[in-house]
Amino acid sequence: MIKDNIYNNIVTRFNTEIYTNNSNKIPCVVFDIDGTLIYENDIKDYKDKPISSICKFAYYLMKNNVTIFVITARDNSIKGNYKNTQNLLDKLQISYKELFLWDINYYKTVVDFKSLSRKRIQDSGYSVIMSLGDNYWDYGDYGGTGIHIFENGKYIQFI
Repeated sequence: MIKDNIYNNIVTRFNTEIYTNNSNKIPCVVFDIDGTLIYENDIKDYKDKPISSICKFAYYLMKNNVTIFVITARDNSIKGNYKNTQNLLDKLQISYKELFLWDINYYKTVVDFKSLSRKRIQDSGYSVIMSLGDNYWDYGDYGGTGIHIFENGKYIQFI
């Protein structure tokens, strides 16, 4: 597990993955939100607090014109949840190609939702280089190199 220089370690690994990527598809990176881009904590002081090393990596990707997708298990059936999530990403200043929220009436499990959303990205002409998240379903099938985020960004592990 990596706990020092998290941002630099992720950038180095990303650049290695890009260099060795043989796909003719457009490279992209997939992010989860809660516990990945922001702290996962209901305490008022931590509400929507960015995880700086992970957000910094997203800014690095944006600066280098790498496409970002966001796939979150936030419930799309809750009125206003999609717009609230868009507003959060705007507040974080993260630009993304597409935002996926879990439709619990369509996908039976979060594992299916996340995996099939990544497959949809791949099928639309993108090569997912990395997927970052705080749960095992945030990476895996169609996810490229997985980066597991532990304890709100205290340390990471490449999967």
